[in-house]
Amino acid sequence: MPPVALRHDLWLLQGKCCLYTGDGLSDPAFTKSGISLDHMVPWARARVSSVENFVVTDIPTNSAKQHMLLSPALVGRWADHVAARGTEAASLARSYGWPTDLNRVVTIAAAMYRRATPATPTWAGVRHITPLGQSGRQQVLARLTQLGAPLYE
Repeated sequence: MPPVALRHDLWLLQGKCCLYTGDGLSDPAFTKSGISLDHMVPWARARVSSVENFVVTDIPTNSAKQHMLLSPALVGRWADHVAARGTEAASLARSYGWPTDLNRVVTIAAAMYRRATPATPTWAGVRHITPLGQSGRQQVLARLTQLGAPLYE
């Protein structure tokens, strides 16, 4: 787990809000904050702890997502955040000696979504699971390609 100071700085980069829900989050530097880090590419599917793979959220939201792939809309939110703040996140990670590798994160995510079928359930929020769909799969792959994922299908 990244050090508390890095989690605090990532929370600031996210505007003190959950990237998934938009809800305000308390400072993760406080022991009883109820804040958690989620892996956008689920830890259960790939052991990727690069800073770009982290999303600051609360414990119930993280628990609800579990090992699921994100819905296209949530991949879009994550991609927008990484495009806007990824350089800052990488700089913070390096200052704490934490790994940073956006290319690895998007390459692994793209491989997972390429293998996913239209029926694959995706996490769209607490108690909200939706099938990926063919157009959703194409949307996700297009967003990941914009971030540097390989183009092959």
